[in-house]
Amino acid sequence: MPAGGGEVEISATATSVWPIHALEVVVNGKVVADSRDKKGSCALSIRQRVRIDGSSWIAARCGSRMMVSHCWPIHLGAHTSPVYVVCGGAEMFSPSDATYMLTLLDGGMTYLDTLSVKYSDERHAEIKALYAEARDKLLRGLEAGH
Repeated sequence: MPAGGGEVEISATATSVWPIHALEVVVNGKVVADSRDKKGSCALSIRQRVRIDGSSWIAARCGSRMMVSHCWPIHLGAHTSPVYVVCGGAEMFSPSDATYMLTLLDGGMTYLDTLSVKYSDERHAEIKALYAEARDKLLRGLEAGH
């Protein structure tokens, strides 16, 4: 999108065999559109135009007040992967998110080196290289002062 952003059409649908009470569209962590059913429904949908002011991530999530017991009692819910919108070529970078992701990557590397089952030495090295590449990219972003 252009540097000033613009509007995007959002379309999200959640279906379930169990009742869903809320479907939300989230932009950069803020709910910008929702559909709710107090009684619960097996399908909820949203179709709406949403203003995007700058580079953003957009995702949809749904939830239920219903509790299920798998290993422990939890509320049903689901969340999509984000869709990224780049405005004016400006990529998103959050120093606090980057720091958090570095912690996760370090934990993943420790797991790979201590507890994971190695399929092969070659595959293990490939996975570690992906972690290292992600770590380096995050560190470069932090050093650049994004």
